[in-house]
Amino acid sequence: QANGLGHAVLMAQEAVGDRPFFCLLADDLIWPDHPVLPGLAEAGSSGVSVLCLRELTDDLLATKGVVVPGSEVVDGALDVAGAVEKPGADAAPSRLGIQGRYLFTAEVFDLLSKTEPGYGGEIQLTDAIAELGRIGRCRGHVADTTLLDVGNPNAYLHATAVLAAADPD
Repeated sequence: QANGLGHAVLMAQEAVGDRPFFCLLADDLIWPDHPVLPGLAEAGSSGVSVLCLRELTDDLLATKGVVVPGSEVVDGALDVAGAVEKPGADAAPSRLGIQGRYLFTAEVFDLLSKTEPGYGGEIQLTDAIAELGRIGRCRGHVADTTLLDVGNPNAYLHATAVLAAADPD
């Protein structure tokens, strides 16, 4: 049953237990030779949750969760003070959008279990991320690679063209 990304992540609680875990969304592609998980792990070495971020264009600010920066970016990482789901260009607190790769501590499960339905009537992962930021338990890793979205037909077509152009065969 589709109850939102937050609900889907919450369904993994029994399998994950108290361990930190990566959450990888299939509709966001990362170039194979530019992995982002090591950067997430490094940014989360102090035991906090970490989000993969990228700079978004105005048109994408209405399609992704966007973070509230809690610090300046230093060595590709920053503190996250909050997050907003699909705010659009006029309401976005920054241009740093969440890009489908996460490293969560198990505390996200407790927050998700208390999260009421939000945007779209669904349990939003972004709402739990906002709370992690508010309590100082979230960081962001700004990816230094092209990230491709295949979650809607236009983005899928664009990603296909980009990947095809990069492959000489």
